[in-house]
Amino acid sequence: MKENSHSRKNARKWDARAERYDRALLGLMKLIQRRTLALAALRPRMSFLDIGCGTGWAVRYAAHLLAGQGRFHGIDLSPRMIARAKENAGEGSDLCFQVGDAEALPFGNESFDLVICTNSFHHYRDPQRVLGEIHRVLKPGGELRLTDPTADDFVGRMMERRQRRKEPEHVRFYTSEQYREMFAGAGIEYLGNRTITITTIKVHAGRRPEPW
Repeated sequence: MKENSHSRKNARKWDARAERYDRALLGLMKLIQRRTLALAALRPRMSFLDIGCGTGWAVRYAAHLLAGQGRFHGIDLSPRMIARAKENAGEGSDLCFQVGDAEALPFGNESFDLVICTNSFHHYRDPQRVLGEIHRVLKPGGELRLTDPTADDFVGRMMERRQRRKEPEHVRFYTSEQYREMFAGAGIEYLGNRTITITTIKVHAGRRPEPW
């Protein structure tokens, strides 16, 4: 019940922000998503998923980079965010946006070559379950790029305390070592991390191992 309540609270929050989200999507967020994709293994005809896609900018950008050669999906808890993502994609677009919960991804096993998640992981009540779902939908050899504020230093820990006071939907920021442990717990090989903007914003890279 707590998890459902938390999800509903997050959905209401982002529903309320959907209409102005694109105007408020400052250069920093686009920069974060652009750099996340620059560190991803993009290739033509791949299947791509953005978890917590908001109004769909990263999905559209990935499709642009690959000239539409592939399958491009985005999910978000917020129905209004998804409505905006579909509007932004335009009529006749083959990009796929749908309402979905990261803890119960609405896709079959081994569906995607690449999954990204930018600036939403700290909202998830059960991060281990989310990573388990990502492992399930990744193809063997498929990769994950997870970008979020990371509590490795004093600045990150100060941001964590501030976020807890400011935002009831916030759960927590994690350290790189915690990401390594959570990835391993989900069966995802942890490939390392890279700082992409200020010291707290890191991309954590993972891969679903291929069978022998």
